[in-house]
Amino acid sequence: MSHHIVDIHTALPPQLVQSLTNPTTPIRTTAETFLSLEAVVGYEFPRGCQLKNTLDQIGGQQQYQQHQYAALTIDQGLGVIGSGKRTDGLPAGSAGGYMEYKVEYSEGQYTLKINEDELCALLLNAEFVFVKMYSEYGIRRNPFLIRWIELYQQLLDDYLDGDDGGDDGSSQYGRENSMKNDGEVRLVKVRAAFIGAVLNEVEQISNYAPREYAMDSTYHPVDISKFDDALLLQGVYESRSEIPWNQDRDSDIVSLAPSAQSGIWGAEPYNSEMQLPSKQTIAQKDVWQTAHTPTPPPGLSTRRSYFSPPPLQGKEPQPQQQQSQQSHTPAQLQRPVNYNGLTMQQQQQQQDRRESDFINKLITILLQAQVDVLPDANTNQLIKHFTEFPQHLLAVLDPSEPNLSALILVNPKLTQGLVKIYLLATGRSTERNELLNALERLPVELEVLELLNAICRGGVSSTNGGQVLLAKQEVERLLHGYLSRAMLKIESLGSPASNRTPGPNSLMADIGYFSGANGGLNGMSTPGSRGGATPGQGGLAGLQVKAKQTRMVQLLCLFIVSLLNAGIMHEKEYHYEIEELRVRYIWVKEARELWHRVNTPKSGYSAQ
Repeated sequence: MSHHIVDIHTALPPQLVQSLTNPTTPIRTTAETFLSLEAVVGYEFPRGCQLKNTLDQIGGQQQYQQHQYAALTIDQGLGVIGSGKRTDGLPAGSAGGYMEYKVEYSEGQYTLKINEDELCALLLNAEFVFVKMYSEYGIRRNPFLIRWIELYQQLLDDYLDGDDGGDDGSSQYGRENSMKNDGEVRLVKVRAAFIGAVLNEVEQISNYAPREYAMDSTYHPVDISKFDDALLLQGVYESRSEIPWNQDRDSDIVSLAPSAQSGIWGAEPYNSEMQLPSKQTIAQKDVWQTAHTPTPPPGLSTRRSYFSPPPLQGKEPQPQQQQSQQSHTPAQLQRPVNYNGLTMQQQQQQQDRRESDFINKLITILLQAQVDVLPDANTNQLIKHFTEFPQHLLAVLDPSEPNLSALILVNPKLTQGLVKIYLLATGRSTERNELLNALERLPVELEVLELLNAICRGGVSSTNGGQVLLAKQEVERLLHGYLSRAMLKIESLGSPASNRTPGPNSLMADIGYFSGANGGLNGMSTPGSRGGATPGQGGLAGLQVKAKQTRMVQLLCLFIVSLLNAGIMHEKEYHYEIEELRVRYIWVKEARELWHRVNTPKSGYSAQ
């Protein structure tokens, strides 16, 4: 049994992870089923980011690279993976073997417990999900290409480095004896074979179930240099001289490969004029093109707080050390080298990629926050980080109405904090106007009204760090725009119910009104209703419309009363909006009381 502790805010939710752990279903079928799930359709990009993070945490690159997660320990074996034999004397597939990751973490993690077969299935199925997501573009335009290449090299390093087979009879791979056990070796071999098949576009691998593939996997050598043009086109590297395997690559890793086969990858002859896929927004695509950090130099710690700004990797050499290096190799006068052997240009490129990777993680968190509730501790941590680094928020937050609506209904506290920071960071700019336009179009929900109440009060009655949140003119624009659109939303639900004050038989009267039982009343719009309303809704549907309209009107009235009491709104400036609420929705008690307050200010009305 495997025990994996996973960061819940950057990894795939456990229910979706489990959908990829079936070892007996063909890989293609599992991937297609996963991409058709309701929780995935429409969220392919964030789910892909989460799946990548999951692999990195439970069975991916942190085994081979330095990572904020700590050491890996493996005991016993991996059951039927690879040869189907165990080293602990138990039959293949029996209980007893386990792989456990001991992970350093703070809050917001979940523990994933899967057996060895399921672990292998997850690792293989997940890689093929990445293939299917971009199958129509071909592998050379797949944004996961650089990930496969780097992972393939790391996997090969784990069993190709060392002797060429030795004569001790243990294995044909050099480092197997130095690895912890045969189970780890088999898993590395299976993954290397599968990634090699993906890079060589071997279509047949998708017809296997993960268990079948693990029992009979074939190593596919890959000429990774054939992807140079693709990586340049994607923007992963700016020139061929930056590509690592074009500098000091080990000849054991770059080997000749069979010709690419056409099929599910949509493989085709490479054309430098090809356009990159447009499944993501430009910002998301740019993040993916630069979000893959190369392996850090040995001995350099990369552990840091998840939300802290990414640190510089390495440091510049001391002047004496640099002078000594330059005296031995005059050519280095044009290429300063730090103590890790990196040029300053390479160091800056790694820093830029680290920054991009961090921004990518923030984007993933905010996308997930649209569908999953974040714990208060992580909400506070995000708000604190964006307060200190508002430029990160400007880079990752999409201030559009659909995104804000989804975010505020799931995580209202986070949304309120982000909107305040965004307003303070933008000043009078296009981004600020875009946000205000989106706020005017938000739905009539309690969470939205609490947000508007908070930012309107912050804009007039207080300051934030010496800055005004909203100017008075912006508050008036926001409130007039929101109230106008809110009443249009209420009307769009259908014909309002009867304008008559509810009486003893109001329920039956309303049913008759909507169903057509009372002749001349049914099917008619109430006085003052505008176009777009649906007249004559019958029976239960009509009652449901009336109930929803009533709730929305009540929320608007309480919102207006709150701002009137705070001195943010003034009766004369919003007289027409209040009058319209009373005329159209007179059956709502709060609408009548609000109108009464505005027209008789000294009546002793008090907000409840």
